[in-house]
Amino acid sequence: RLLVRQYLDTRRSHVTVVVDDTPGVWADVQDFETAMSVAASILVRATLDEFDTSFVCGTSASSGVTGHLALDSVCRAEFGTTGLVFSAHRAAVVSPDTSLLFLVGGAASDFENFQRAVAAFPPEVRRYALIVDPTASSRVTETGGLVVVQVADKADLGALLRWTQR
Repeated sequence: RLLVRQYLDTRRSHVTVVVDDTPGVWADVQDFETAMSVAASILVRATLDEFDTSFVCGTSASSGVTGHLALDSVCRAEFGTTGLVFSAHRAAVVSPDTSLLFLVGGAASDFENFQRAVAAFPPEVRRYALIVDPTASSRVTETGGLVVVQVADKADLGALLRWTQR
């Protein structure tokens, strides 16, 4: 009898989006709402690509296969005092199988908080820091092993993330 061995990866890709709920990092409420639109866009794309999804922003958190729970959490997210670092640590517990991480902050976000937040995840996780700042130009850079995506307008997001895949 002929026996054929074939590797079958049984893990699914998992996208986790963490948004900073601290009012001080956002220039105004509209920037926070833009961040929620950015988070929802990423989660919709991940769901269409059949990724598992998780979302954490302050007290709003969800994880699941369909993406609907994550999108519901985006709708309920609001300002709080949890912060990016604590939310990221919570996300690492809620979704330990994360393979792609997006940390979203505002113009006044401290880069050190992004670095402390990514430390909650294993090194094999692809990591992106998205900074919503309508006063800056949209661009992609890399600093300290972290891809930093500056988003001036949510309409720029698609092109920015396509650029990072090259």
